[in-house]
Amino acid sequence: MKSLTAAALVAFQLVGVTNGAYSQSDRESDFISAIRSMQRSVAPVMCVRMVVPQLQPMSRQQPPSPSQAGSGAPRPASLQLQPALAGTAFFLTRRGDFVTAASVLGNFMGPGPFAGCTMMIWFVSPVDPAGNFNSQGFIVSLKDCIVDASIDVARCRTVGDLTREFGGRFAPDPVVIDDRQPEPGSSVATTGFILYDTVPIALRSHIGGYQPAPPTATQMIIDQPPAAGAGGSPVFDSRGKVLGMLVLVNNVVLTNISVASTSLAISRFQAAHPLENK
Repeated sequence: MKSLTAAALVAFQLVGVTNGAYSQSDRESDFISAIRSMQRSVAPVMCVRMVVPQLQPMSRQQPPSPSQAGSGAPRPASLQLQPALAGTAFFLTRRGDFVTAASVLGNFMGPGPFAGCTMMIWFVSPVDPAGNFNSQGFIVSLKDCIVDASIDVARCRTVGDLTREFGGRFAPDPVVIDDRQPEPGSSVATTGFILYDTVPIALRSHIGGYQPAPPTATQMIIDQPPAAGAGGSPVFDSRGKVLGMLVLVNNVVLTNISVASTSLAISRFQAAHPLENK
């Protein structure tokens, strides 16, 4: 084989560098698209209570309103919704079937902080080209949930069919679950509600390892610090395929890593508890 001239070698190297840069840029673009798509498949799990707002004492100099005049007391305030974040969910169907961490549901049971509270899935949707948004909650009944605490996975459904509510405007995009278990070091992303009640936050991370060894691992380790509200968040690749779900690990101090149930564990759970069509 003829040897490359100096000019040809330089040209070959430049092409290689250019192709490498393009591939990296292409992967970044794929992740951005995957994150944007996944944010139409996730929703916050909320505790929503009805509360009476605090009444502010009227100033002595402030005359009472006509409705209060002669009553001798301020008029009772109307009840207000008080939402609180419990975790994240991602959807399997447009009807309203979703997966979350079993530990998220634990907040609503027994001695949990939200025991007796109404559980809702919360959506934010644009309503016009001007950028105005509308928020809407849909009730979830705990009796419609199936739980496997051993892998911290639960599946629930909204009481109403989301394809019929409000003309289907809040019907989510179902995720695609992929049982592959990529090599440690592979890039992944998560999207969940770790800072705000209704705004999903996306984070990039890497797979650190599995337990037990692939291809039958049920737990995945990623280099992402755990955060309140992240439980139930999907872990996905640059194609937008779900590879796992962030879960809570009890009695273990984790500072810079998070644990996820693998998609294989979720798929086995699904196979043991098939979705009903009703």
